[in-house]
Amino acid sequence: MQIAGAKYSPAHRLHAFTRMGAFESEWIVADQRGAFAMGTLEGVRTRKYHGFFMGVAGRTETAYLADLEIVCNGIALWPHFYAGPEGAVYFPDPSEQGVKGQAKILEDGSPHWKWRLPGGVLSFSVRALAPGGIRLEFQWQAPKSRTPKNATLRIRGFFAMRNLHALGGETWEWHFSSSGEKERALVVCPNGTEVYQYLRGNWNWLPEPQWNQNFHYLKEAERGYAANENLYSAGQLEVLLAPGEVCDWSMALDENDLGSTYNYIPPRVVTRLEDFVLTRPAGIVAGFPWFGEWGRDTFVTLPGLVGAVLKDNGEGTSFGSIGGLESWIYEILHRWGSWIDRSGMLPNLIEKDGECQWQSCDATLWWCHSLASLWAYSLCPPYPFAELRLDFSGLLSRAIASIRESRHLFLKESPEGLLEVTAPHTSWMDAQVKGVPVTPRTGFLPEINALWFEARCLHGLWSENGTGTEVKNLGNRVLQCQERGRPNRIFMHSLPLAPSFVLQSHALAEQELTELAEKFWTPVGLRTLDPHDLQFRARCVGDPEQRDLSYHQGPAWGWLGGQFEIARDRLRGRSKESKHTMFTRENLEDLPIEGHIPELFDAEPPFTPRGAPAQAWSLGCLEEAKARRRMRVDSKISKVLAQRWIGRGERQRRKPDEVGLL
Repeated sequence: MQIAGAKYSPAHRLHAFTRMGAFESEWIVADQRGAFAMGTLEGVRTRKYHGFFMGVAGRTETAYLADLEIVCNGIALWPHFYAGPEGAVYFPDPSEQGVKGQAKILEDGSPHWKWRLPGGVLSFSVRALAPGGIRLEFQWQAPKSRTPKNATLRIRGFFAMRNLHALGGETWEWHFSSSGEKERALVVCPNGTEVYQYLRGNWNWLPEPQWNQNFHYLKEAERGYAANENLYSAGQLEVLLAPGEVCDWSMALDENDLGSTYNYIPPRVVTRLEDFVLTRPAGIVAGFPWFGEWGRDTFVTLPGLVGAVLKDNGEGTSFGSIGGLESWIYEILHRWGSWIDRSGMLPNLIEKDGECQWQSCDATLWWCHSLASLWAYSLCPPYPFAELRLDFSGLLSRAIASIRESRHLFLKESPEGLLEVTAPHTSWMDAQVKGVPVTPRTGFLPEINALWFEARCLHGLWSENGTGTEVKNLGNRVLQCQERGRPNRIFMHSLPLAPSFVLQSHALAEQELTELAEKFWTPVGLRTLDPHDLQFRARCVGDPEQRDLSYHQGPAWGWLGGQFEIARDRLRGRSKESKHTMFTRENLEDLPIEGHIPELFDAEPPFTPRGAPAQAWSLGCLEEAKARRRMRVDSKISKVLAQRWIGRGERQRRKPDEVGLL
């Protein structure tokens, strides 16, 4: 654990779990090309997923630059936990080395650190680049004087070059190559993996091979995983910084993204949902730091992401490094939808090698849901997607036909037109322990049939073949699908073409929303099980098996909270549930990552965040609720339904608040 030039010793010793509360605030920077940086505001890496250049799960899925040592004028500034005797750790404290002050701030989602050292201030920032890449930026500022002091900065990088989910660093070599006025460094590990880099500033390379032993990750220990890792460094970068001088170190997975890196301005964050955006090919990350591309999560999230970036004046139809928003969306819909013709259904997960997992009964239905949501947005001029019907009506027809013709592995249509789920582990409540589903769900599940009704309803609107009577009969049968002790009937009322909304069943929606609020509501989402159930578990803690046993057996999930918000908004003025508001400013302030909503929470106060600290559909459903409220989407849908399925004479006989629904 010796660091060249550092002025600290193993005397700074803390027990691993006495300081955990100080490292709960995290940050994330994503480049939309499949790389991200992540860590804690304190600087200490508490997860094996923390690092400065990491490959997204399902894409490269590699931990590249996992850690740094930052030494300025001989003072070690960047903290680490090392496993020591009897569970102790070594933690270098800059304040004991002459550092007079330290600031840690987030700006537009990017973390910034400042250290007030003898002779000046060193700043360090991590930024996302457009079109792709991560940049580490350093700046030295010194007081004005006749002889302002320069700073000598040394940076040691630890490239793990391992699988994102594993532990144990690889050895690597660093080769420089010149290209005109630009100098790049190419990191090569034993299996040939390459990371392209660009150094701006008068950097010198000091070859000093070194292994650092037993980096310790508190969160991994807490979650019941191996928590110690050895990392290799081939040497150090050194640069002499004059006052006001900036130097940076940029990394990207594509060499072309570094062509003029320093001229790019990090994209302005319209919504933190942009962190989940992927390009080449278009996709959505389900959650950071360990989730990749999931079919269900992609199409639950997509409507919220689109709604968040659309502007009232029709502008803003591009974001981040993406060109046209509409073309990016259509690429996602075609990319995933192509499996309908090939396999009769969508997969639930795309793996690193391009292979797929197929354990999902609802990914196809959520794909149809995205079409319904985008269609609803298209009713609100001047928004895009005017050609949605032309481009996707045929594929929607084939998606419905593949289910009705039993090409789907886990869905079977009954003589009454309802969908039966035939495998117990294929819904969104899919946790298994030793191959056995924890929450086995088969039969006529409410959310599956609500989605089925929505798909059939949209198909009828687009094809002009269905009748109001057919839709009404199917909707009434769908509304009879029950599930005791679970919150999944919320989808009967929240989808753009939800059965209770299309059939104008206001009394039923109000009654059920009241019941759902009484049993499942928390300020951060809906509980997944009735607290009176003997199987109820309020907290998702312990080792992996213990967490899987509680995953859907009580803890509150954020994405269900967004669905509750949508349903509540539809009954605004009718329902007594307006007080049940999710994600107020107060409880959003205590989330692990600013602007993001975690995967789930404990079901009881203080509603501690659990699971992935940044989950796409948790934030996506909340943003969808805001967008649908802002654009008055429900009124637009109502008008279309009235024109399509209700005659003029019947509309005139109805009360004003009933016009527009079946």
